[in-house]
Amino acid sequence: MQGVLAICVTLATLSIAAVFLGLFDQLIESLPGRGSPSSATSEGAARRVDQSAGADDRDQAPEGHRAIYRDGKLYLEGAVPSEEISAAFEAKAAEVIGADNVVNNYVIDPRAAVPTDGRVVVDEPFLFRFDSARIDPRFHGLLDLGVLVMNLNPQATMRVVGHADATGSTRYNDGLSRDRADSVAAYLVEHGIDDSRVEVDAKGERQPVADNGTRQGRAQNRRIEIELLNLLG
Repeated sequence: MQGVLAICVTLATLSIAAVFLGLFDQLIESLPGRGSPSSATSEGAARRVDQSAGADDRDQAPEGHRAIYRDGKLYLEGAVPSEEISAAFEAKAAEVIGADNVVNNYVIDPRAAVPTDGRVVVDEPFLFRFDSARIDPRFHGLLDLGVLVMNLNPQATMRVVGHADATGSTRYNDGLSRDRADSVAAYLVEHGIDDSRVEVDAKGERQPVADNGTRQGRAQNRRIEIELLNLLG
């Protein structure tokens, strides 16, 4: 009987000791700078995976920088490789349109290519009436701004691309879209821009931005698109 009692006492003592050891381990693990080995390994692996994934994705370079003029502001978007390059493009954009009108949305990504393209896409509606290449007077202000910018930046050139809706034959729409681009180029030349600085192109009905099956869609497709090249270069 005494032997059995001694065994029970011994087991109880061991259980109490195990409880205290467990509490002690928990206390140690809670101290600053301590953590479970499994957690540390897991986090380290995650970081290595991220770095490895970044290296593996170098062939898929991030989308390069782009500059978009919209609603009176110049938006700098896409990826550039450094803060210095971001600041340089922002400063140049401020010279063109004023610092208050520049919105820098660049993402800094060392994998991004060094930008060599100073292009600015004009994201403003510039539409034509049905079967017409006549410039609507309400767009004169936008073209006048283009003239001003080109006069202030002699290195810049302009690319004008004409478009048409799908009404009529493809051949006719090719010619109509060319006439629309030529009308814009003629306006610029009449206002003092050398014709060597204006490039025209025509896409006919091949690049719609809206549904040609609706009246509203066709109206949106009767348009020109403008890019200023080398403006921020």
